[in-house]
Amino acid sequence: SVSYDQPQTAHRYANQTITYSPNVSGGDATKWSYRWLVDGVQVSTDSFYTYTVPTGGGTSGKTANIQVELTNSPLNIKEDYTQTLSYSLSYYDRPEIESLVFDSVLFVGQKTTLSFLQEGGKSDAWTYQWSSGSTINAYEYVANQVGEHEITVLVKNELGNSDTQYDYSKTLTYHIKVLPACSVSYDQPQTAHRYANQTI
Repeated sequence: SVSYDQPQTAHRYANQTITYSPNVSGGDATKWSYRWLVDGVQVSTDSFYTYTVPTGGGTSGKTANIQVELTNSPLNIKEDYTQTLSYSLSYYDRPEIESLVFDSVLFVGQKTTLSFLQEGGKSDAWTYQWSSGSTINAYEYVANQVGEHEITVLVKNELGNSDTQYDYSKTLTYHIKVLPACSVSYDQPQTAHRYANQTI
């Protein structure tokens, strides 16, 4: 008998790897043979196969169909045992996060939008957790207290594998200095009267 060693469906980013090594039992233990195919093309006859996701742009959302044909052929057997296992591997460009600005100076009452650029990853797998509690990809900060403030956001791209070690996460930290609001006032009445040669 044969069985899967990995989930039939998996996800990876560019340049990550996944190794397939199906479980076999019974028959003649010395007479197992393997034929690995990727998208219909034979790539190996080893008992295991390591697939490395292509590097570079343009890989997001593509799928590699990986199959292994397993055969047990004892001498003088009337009919060989043959079984095929199929795996599906979806892969994506590596995620990249870049902040547009880390440090800001505001007066009380002013606002600024904290945001960042994101590229790659699985498009429907991004999540955001701001220290303020917001869960959207951009946060409007309102300066309402004088002082120096720190805002963080944890950005994740979760592939959905049972093994989360391949997921992406990054924390960005923004520093905001809030100054007292500016104010001006009249030191003289707005309307005044003087005689010639007098001053004001």
